[in-house]
Amino acid sequence: MEPPRYVVDLLAVRHPELRIRWNGSICRWELWRGDPIFRGSSYLVKVWEYEEDHSYKPLDNRLFHWLYEADLVRKFGGRDARVVARLLQAEIADHNEKSDVANKKQLDDDYGFARDEMEYAIRRDMNIGSPVPRVTRKKHGPARRKVRTAHLEV
Repeated sequence: MEPPRYVVDLLAVRHPELRIRWNGSICRWELWRGDPIFRGSSYLVKVWEYEEDHSYKPLDNRLFHWLYEADLVRKFGGRDARVVARLLQAEIADHNEKSDVANKKQLDDDYGFARDEMEYAIRRDMNIGSPVPRVTRKKHGPARRKVRTAHLEV
């Protein structure tokens, strides 16, 4: 039996070390860390079934909710939800601050590039003879500087 494709794809993105496998002898989905075929290098994380009566539980998004809660417990221990909320807020604020710094740097680079381009265009159109550094960029590479000159004809 094959797990739903969207579950496999989401699991590969969010938790690439985990695998879903159908256990035909107990008719349940099993969540494994590592490769379930090579049991020496892997271990069973969870048998996916209802906790109350251990009956069959279909594989759906509840798996990701359970993984999220398990990650919180593993990361923050058995702490109170309010403490965890404050820690998560601090972690999110730190991440946002780092993102803001990276975005500001990118905007500054883009502004500098646009300013250089505009200066070059003005000098070229006005036929000013001094050399102007021209910045060109590769599609996904760092900026390169080329020196171009405009010559006055007398």
